[in-house]
Amino acid sequence: MFHPHWLRGALLAASLCSLITEAAFAKSNLQTPAQTHAPRTKRSFARIEATFHIPNLQGDPYDFELNDVRAQIRLPDGKLLSLPAFFDGGDVWRVRHTPTSPGNYEVLAVTLDGEELNVAVTPAQFKVSGASEPGFVGIDPKNPLRFSFDSGARYYPLGTNQAWISGKTGDYTTRFAKVGALGQNWSRVWMNHWDGKNLDWAPDGKGGWSLDAARRWDEVVDAAAKNGLYVQMVTQHHGQYSSRVNPNWDYNPYNVKNGGFLAAPNDFFTDERARTLTKRKLRYAVARYGYSPHIMAWELWNEVQFSDAGSDKKWDIVAKWHREMSDFLRTQDAYGHLITTSSEIPAEVYASVDYYQRHAYPANLIDDVSQTPFAGKEWPVKPAFIGEYGGSGDGIGDRPEEWVMHSGLWASLFSDAGGAAQYWYNDRVEDKGWYGHFAAANGFLKAVDFVGRDAATPFHPVPMSIDTPTHGPLFISPGAGWESVTQSEFDLSKAADIVAFARYPRYFQGNNHRDMNPKPLVLKVNAPSAGELQIRLTQVAKAGANLRVTIGGKTKDFAYPATPDDLNVTDALKVPVSAGAQTISIENTGQDWVVLRDISLPGAATLLEGFAKATPSCAMGWFYHRANVEAATPQGQSGGTAKIGAVQAGNYAVTWWDTLAGKPLKTEQLKADKNGLTLQIPAISRDIAVWAVRR
Repeated sequence: MFHPHWLRGALLAASLCSLITEAAFAKSNLQTPAQTHAPRTKRSFARIEATFHIPNLQGDPYDFELNDVRAQIRLPDGKLLSLPAFFDGGDVWRVRHTPTSPGNYEVLAVTLDGEELNVAVTPAQFKVSGASEPGFVGIDPKNPLRFSFDSGARYYPLGTNQAWISGKTGDYTTRFAKVGALGQNWSRVWMNHWDGKNLDWAPDGKGGWSLDAARRWDEVVDAAAKNGLYVQMVTQHHGQYSSRVNPNWDYNPYNVKNGGFLAAPNDFFTDERARTLTKRKLRYAVARYGYSPHIMAWELWNEVQFSDAGSDKKWDIVAKWHREMSDFLRTQDAYGHLITTSSEIPAEVYASVDYYQRHAYPANLIDDVSQTPFAGKEWPVKPAFIGEYGGSGDGIGDRPEEWVMHSGLWASLFSDAGGAAQYWYNDRVEDKGWYGHFAAANGFLKAVDFVGRDAATPFHPVPMSIDTPTHGPLFISPGAGWESVTQSEFDLSKAADIVAFARYPRYFQGNNHRDMNPKPLVLKVNAPSAGELQIRLTQVAKAGANLRVTIGGKTKDFAYPATPDDLNVTDALKVPVSAGAQTISIENTGQDWVVLRDISLPGAATLLEGFAKATPSCAMGWFYHRANVEAATPQGQSGGTAKIGAVQAGNYAVTWWDTLAGKPLKTEQLKADKNGLTLQIPAISRDIAVWAVRR
């Protein structure tokens, strides 16, 4: 994150295997060529691990080009598998493997640069049996927008980021046990130096390899396996190579000022030594943790757009680096884990990874996370989901973070993404006890049998109309950041344009950056009653600004003079609006930008809004009170009527779900006609969910 500070599984120990013996071998002249990619079947068993010693090894044990240590394992079908081993201190080396079939396994040889070594391996033989898991996570071969296990079962990620915790031994064991018990099945963990998890940047800031960090990651991976979580291992974060956004560059050990070899952060992407050392880190991670099905993916970067290279739009070198490291991982990873990166970056950077992962911190979170924006010929079809989300950080106190988190989670379930939106602020969830929100969402998906139904016939967002007895103001919020405008005119009678406004930049540019916003913002609305247009701001640039609003030929200016510093504001700019069709023009004729929080129009919206997704025989929906869903204390209630389209006519069993308590509220029997399924939404103060199954 751009941070201002910076299937419950069981550990299959009993089923692991019987550890039979220790063996020592001299040269055996292996006759059968070894494969370097492990077989993947519909199940996996607990890891097997063998240990051996290589005394007097010459050179760097982390340099796989100098010391390529591998173990040759005979599989139950007689084939040989060659796996990279990893250094674990002193003269100790280990190799780990996840069996994908029961039977006898044997370490036949250890090689160094292709030559067999005379070493003792403990244990050398394993008998694998017992319970199994569904295998590794991949892209569903039947649906390129979804994830599945090797078993064929659908995998739908739902969890929270746990990028770092306390830096203390046992913190991930405790945290993953807690979130796993509540049904979370995904997490995202960073290699970062401040809590001791960066393999090549020790906490003392001196650089070099850290076996303490490597063992911290053992805990992360073991805890994930024990508690049914699948982890994105983030191997780089933007701060390491940024001098501007959450900068760590000044104390990066690769910085020449600290005795390193890089003169500038951008050099990381092109310098041969830096790329070589990155490959050593990735190879070590593959050798030590690649055995685990509970590594969902290698994430090459967190928010590479905030590295100096990203900030400078040097996407050519960033994309080339991603291609090189993705290709390298695919040659080294025997188990073929997925590869991803993040987040707001061009298609050329995403081209070499397996799925898209954006981050979302907009003012209008609900509209933003309910969308899946990777569309168009430049975006190949791949799974996508939001790897981080949270409040926009606009400092407005009437949107408490708990309810922003809640609404973002539920809205994301109704997008066409391959997983839920994953909340960023794990410390707030832990400190404030917000875990129940995730348990309620997970309970809903289980009650619907969402993953099972989606695997059989995929759910997709479907049209839904909602009406309420009374109407209220329509709020629209821009969601993009410091970006150029791509659409300037919005017809607010069209749902698509209301959604599209979530991609309008929050930074409303003036004359200093007129090229980014060359046209006025034009809103077309049919106001059912007279009232006030209201524009809320959160910040004004120190150079000053002037907002000019024109309605029906009448113009009103709101001037902001220059100030010594950028000015935080909570201003609501109000202009009268008559009933009927109106064209509203808003432009910034002043010197520099303002930050738009939202715009509201009188009486133009139903009190309830929502989303639905469906298959032909099953529908699910989420309805929320526009004014209350993110309020600390909801005021008032409203019911309404909804019609969900794109479902077959017939009789449906309908269940309403309490999104806070995580339990059914009531069930009823309804009949859908050729136009869809009509629902009477109960009176709600915040939100409610529903699903309907054709009988």
